[in-house]
Amino acid sequence: MKKIGFIINPIAGLGGKAGFKGSDRMENLKKALDMGYEKEAKKKAFDCLEQIKGCKDYLFITAPGELGEDVVRCLGYPYETIRLPKITNTRVDTRECVRIFWKNQVDLILFCGGDGTARDICALNGSQTVIPVLGLPAGVKMYSGCFAVNPRLAGNLLREYLCGHPVSTELREVMDIDESVLGTHGNSPKLYGYLSSINEGAKLQGAKVASSTVFQETEVLAQHMIKKMEADTLYLIGPGSTTFHIKESLGINGTLLGVDVVKNRTLIQKDADEKRILDLIEKEERTKIIVTCIGGSGFVFGRGNQQISARVIRKVGKENIQLAITKSKLAGLWQKPLLADTGESDVDEYLRGYYRIEFHEKESAVYRLEA
Repeated sequence: MKKIGFIINPIAGLGGKAGFKGSDRMENLKKALDMGYEKEAKKKAFDCLEQIKGCKDYLFITAPGELGEDVVRCLGYPYETIRLPKITNTRVDTRECVRIFWKNQVDLILFCGGDGTARDICALNGSQTVIPVLGLPAGVKMYSGCFAVNPRLAGNLLREYLCGHPVSTELREVMDIDESVLGTHGNSPKLYGYLSSINEGAKLQGAKVASSTVFQETEVLAQHMIKKMEADTLYLIGPGSTTFHIKESLGINGTLLGVDVVKNRTLIQKDADEKRILDLIEKEERTKIIVTCIGGSGFVFGRGNQQISARVIRKVGKENIQLAITKSKLAGLWQKPLLADTGESDVDEYLRGYYRIEFHEKESAVYRLEA
């Protein structure tokens, strides 16, 4: 019988759609809840664990309530609940669970959270420890390489593991960024260590890597994207250094890590959250989305730009998505596909396909995006 240590960070990802760039700061979490946004980590854990129906000879060792027990109980899976000295809804819970997983000699740690959760596990369960992990992505930024591409693929990996199929383990990066200085130039993710992660094929995401794009290449792309802009059309310009060049070239006071809304080359809304974006879309006849991808991982949606949610994408339409990606950044993916993890599997499937990426007026490429 395989014993799976299972922990959910219930607040992971809560700040995403609200435009708070992360979930580390408690004051932002309260604001997000007050704005009507809901916790989504539990839903993603359900999406993952539904993939293992029919598996046998396993036992979940999990934490009380929304830290894990609620999900496995609802699905009818065998489990034991560990006792925590006190539930704090902070990283203290994660670290205490890892200590108990050690004592219970679990075979695998399955954790649902973001980069901060991975950091806490890495601090106690580093590369010298024999317990492998599997990261179920539920955070906002998601720069680390120890997470599956999406919750369903995490579930598929777990199913293969439980069914005795041969799966490999490899050391994967744990990376995070200081949320107190988010949005400042030069504030790159920091490497905190490695976790031994189970992997099979391309089911784990790549860690974020710094772009090697030269300034001139980005400027040419920015000018090209601006030249293509249509009058009386709402543009949702996503986060990232590539798209920030577009904002700078427009002469607007946009954000580096937020979604800015532009019409007729004028800033309509700075750092918009999902609800504000939906309100603006309802008032316009035409809306387009301009986004880039994360270097190294290839994510276009679902990592750091959750404000452009599945609901937003449905309303805008796939045909109105423009990808602002330089030739250098695209080459850095080494032919790996672009990715989407919107949290809605039907929207991910809807986004699947080939997209034309224009580098400038005379050069473009056709590249595939996978769910």
